[in-house]
Amino acid sequence: MSNTPESTGAPAPALDAILLLEQPFAHLPYDQLSALLRTQQRLLTRELDLAQASLLDLASTRRSDPNTAAEQLDTSIKRLKALKRRLAQLNAQTKTTLNTASVRYAHLQDLHAISTTADPAFDTWSRTRLNRILVDYMLRRGANSAAAHLTSVAAIPNLVDTALFAEIDKIEASLQPVSAAAEGGEHCARALAWCAENRPALEAVDSRLEFDLRMQVYIELARIRTPSTLRHAIAYLRAHLLPMQEEFAAPLARETGPVPEDQQQQQQQQAEDNFGSAPSKRKQVSRLLGLLACPPSSPAYADLYHPDRWASLRASFRSCALLIHSLPPQPMLHIALSAGLSSLKLPACYAHEQSMLHAAEVAFQDSAGAAAAVEGHTARAIQRATEVSGRGAVEVSIPEPNPSDSLASKISPSKTPLAAGAGSAPGRITKGSEQNPDCPICEKDGLGTLAREVPWSHHENSTIVCRLNGHVMSEDDPPLCLPNGRVYSRSALEDIAVKSADGQTITDPRTGELFAFSSLRKVYIS
Repeated sequence: MSNTPESTGAPAPALDAILLLEQPFAHLPYDQLSALLRTQQRLLTRELDLAQASLLDLASTRRSDPNTAAEQLDTSIKRLKALKRRLAQLNAQTKTTLNTASVRYAHLQDLHAISTTADPAFDTWSRTRLNRILVDYMLRRGANSAAAHLTSVAAIPNLVDTALFAEIDKIEASLQPVSAAAEGGEHCARALAWCAENRPALEAVDSRLEFDLRMQVYIELARIRTPSTLRHAIAYLRAHLLPMQEEFAAPLARETGPVPEDQQQQQQQQAEDNFGSAPSKRKQVSRLLGLLACPPSSPAYADLYHPDRWASLRASFRSCALLIHSLPPQPMLHIALSAGLSSLKLPACYAHEQSMLHAAEVAFQDSAGAAAAVEGHTARAIQRATEVSGRGAVEVSIPEPNPSDSLASKISPSKTPLAAGAGSAPGRITKGSEQNPDCPICEKDGLGTLAREVPWSHHENSTIVCRLNGHVMSEDDPPLCLPNGRVYSRSALEDIAVKSADGQTITDPRTGELFAFSSLRKVYIS
């Protein structure tokens, strides 16, 4: 049975904050189910319509050749059998996706059954979540072997998106330039098939990925510059790019309607500024026509022939694939770290650096003052020598000040904070320091380095955390102030008092001072 927060003093898990980052994790299986159902519906509608049309054609043509009728029936039967096999595959994928959704729902439901962060079940759940986030990071960075190993060791195959990222990597790897023998098109075939399968989702987010892929196929055909490939490029332009341009231009004309010529030109200019608009596509198609006359060496079309377009296509494909599957563009590890570090980052975490910089500045100013004194002394001596030399040849000796008399040399290295911390291990928080040993931001050689890249913590309402037990101080566990000005929670100070010899003495763990429990004062949070 889980411990209650009242019995352990530990807070309950922050469900809203935790589940805020779990939306893509929970939403992805349902997006996949929706895509599978749309695919099944599209296949059924298409194949049944074809079978119905074939049967109606046979019924209307009574005097047709029996052999021809038999061939049409055989063709319809073969297509229906192929449909059955395809639906069986989709059904198996649907069952797998449903199982994944069920496992993920149960994983999130386990969190609601945990009433306190002191429960061992919360540590187990958090460890599983950390493994999920690490696997997501590895899959996005191409460390597939390490991701597979961690998935197997942690036994979380249904909690990670290995299959999805494997498909994305496979299609992304196919978007590479090929030799002239490929005749163009094969390098974009997988990506175009993926676009056809996910066309409704791509249209919902106004993606122009398919248009860019078609453009690249045309460009590769024009790059080869043989008579056959140029004819193929013209046919490809008419078959794919021109219809896509008209498809986007027709709704625009219906929406705008009859408008004055000046307003029409203004609207067209604004639309051309929109990269995904119909005028932008018309402009791109117009430039593509120029490739038929200009070779890759032409500077006018260097941007279209440039090989970096492949890298742009790969990045665009990955971005669209993550978007339609409700996945964030950056790894969940980055999101969780930036949010967590930002919520913990306070000026007190870097107060020791400010003191070190102040000590260094004081030492620099003292040394600069000593140097100025030396320069002034030398200048006065030279001036006296000049005055004397004007009255005759006199031997002048300019005394040099003793370096040991300068202020900078009187600063003992052991008295400066810079030298005081030099003997300790780097990044180690020493006793008496203002840093919290349990704060990851205060560890300058660890997460404190990453925390420099995130903004400071912003709290609309004050939240005071006890340095001793890490609990949030509230009206149920109010803060108490020691005579030396340090503030801790009542529960932490009561624990210290109970462990003392007389049961009434408080030992400040940071300074070692002893105080009576009756000398503590209550502090009110504003």
